[in-house]
Amino acid sequence: MKTNGWSALLVLLTGMMLAAGGTSPAQAQGTLDEVSFHSDALGQERTFEIYLPAGYDPQGPRRYPVVYFLHGLGASPQTYSSGLATGLNFLIAMRTISPVIMVIPDGRAAPYAGSFYTSSTLYGDIENYLVNDLVNYVDTQYATDASRQGRALIGHSMGGYGAMRLAFKYPERFRAAVAHSGPLDLSRVPAMIPALLQEYDGPPYEYHAAAGFFSGALFSMAGAFTPAPLGADPPVDLPMDNQGELLPAVLERWMEHNPVGFARQLAARGIDVELFFDCGTRDELGLHDWNVSFADSLTRIGLPFEFQSYDGGHSDKITDRLFLSIQWMDARFATPIDPPTAVTAAAGVQPAELRLEPSYPNPFNAETAIPFTLPREKVVRLEVYSALGHRVAVLVDERLPAGRHTITWRAADLASGVYFSRLEADSRVDTRPLLLLR
Repeated sequence: MKTNGWSALLVLLTGMMLAAGGTSPAQAQGTLDEVSFHSDALGQERTFEIYLPAGYDPQGPRRYPVVYFLHGLGASPQTYSSGLATGLNFLIAMRTISPVIMVIPDGRAAPYAGSFYTSSTLYGDIENYLVNDLVNYVDTQYATDASRQGRALIGHSMGGYGAMRLAFKYPERFRAAVAHSGPLDLSRVPAMIPALLQEYDGPPYEYHAAAGFFSGALFSMAGAFTPAPLGADPPVDLPMDNQGELLPAVLERWMEHNPVGFARQLAARGIDVELFFDCGTRDELGLHDWNVSFADSLTRIGLPFEFQSYDGGHSDKITDRLFLSIQWMDARFATPIDPPTAVTAAAGVQPAELRLEPSYPNPFNAETAIPFTLPREKVVRLEVYSALGHRVAVLVDERLPAGRHTITWRAADLASGVYFSRLEADSRVDTRPLLLLR
């Protein structure tokens, strides 16, 4: 994952908070700690990163929902943790989401780059370590909502696979799952082989994990799905021979770990898990087709889901995609803040004062809802300005009845950056910051 986008984002977030009359991210920070604990399932110490929101009180009555974020192949918890903390600080300070705890476990496993969050004879009981040891430790040590309703998974790349796998297999533990750019349909593995063979001279091919990204991914997946008998060299069974031809028997064993199969099992159990996944149409690993195929399979199985394609690659849009999915996740927890709705001038509700409410989603990618309330009938002007003070849109300029109104702003071809909604009625003016991320 590329993290330099988070640095530029921090500058934008600081400006937004200060412009809104609030505090800077540095003043509104939650805490980010590295914690070590003993996993009985693995028989070893493991570490994880944990984000606790500003105002977290371990002795107070509040119990916080927990998001478990699963990192990608070749990455570590630290690859994502500081950026995620920055984003969460902003979303919570701006009241876009309710305070939440985020846990980032270590998904690495020797001898390869990642475990694919799968138990195997090579990697050990990874699933029990995550689903039981880690979750139980977090619930006993922190002020969490220890129910299924207050627990969810988000993952990127390999972590996206892990989020779907664990949610499908252990729905009694997790309410919802999000996968960003995940390899979600293993029936598409043969399409990966040509790119992998380009990392070698041959045939014959002498496969090794350090040959390139696709080789590292292949060996990591094989360690999860088809570990070889103890003492074998290499310690995995690969799904192709030294001529680059697929080995159907090995691939069939891989398919036992296909998220589509776990989805069928979930549907048969009749347990509801809310699902969101997305992938860029220019994903350089070719995973967009995997996600489209996965969506088609879920439709046939009859599981509800939300799938989004977007213009981007494997990691270049992960910052704003995470902003969107974290807000989506917040709405799934038991006690989210009240989100804006599409209801205009709600019957029987008489607001006490003119108020421009927080937009949703914010940050946003293409459009956002701007809600406001009027205590009585007024002539209203709602505009959007750039950070330089240039007016870029007039959304409302008319007399409206008392009540709650929601206006959608479609940002069209505007560039990423900070904008401001401005509501004027009589002599009263109210403004709020908006963050557009392309």
